[in-house]
Amino acid sequence: KPKPNCASPSGVQLPNVVGNIEFKNLHFRYPTRPEVKILDDLSFSVKNGQTIALVGHSGCGKSTSIDLLMRYYDAEMGAVSGN
Repeated sequence: KPKPNCASPSGVQLPNVVGNIEFKNLHFRYPTRPEVKILDDLSFSVKNGQTIALVGHSGCGKSTSIDLLMRYYDAEMGAVSGN
């Protein structure tokens, strides 16, 4: 499976994103620290127009969740999807 290339200009630019976002059964470890599990079966949904807050201790996966949404990384299992 090819790694995402976030710097590539060939991707589609979306001016407005509308719809729902779903994080489903995500599992993630950073490639540089494979012994540390960051996300373990994370699931949640965000409905169109809904505002949420990711709250937790330092290192619990708040920024990582956004990084996965932005495709800076791919999850080892699970999916991030939108409609």
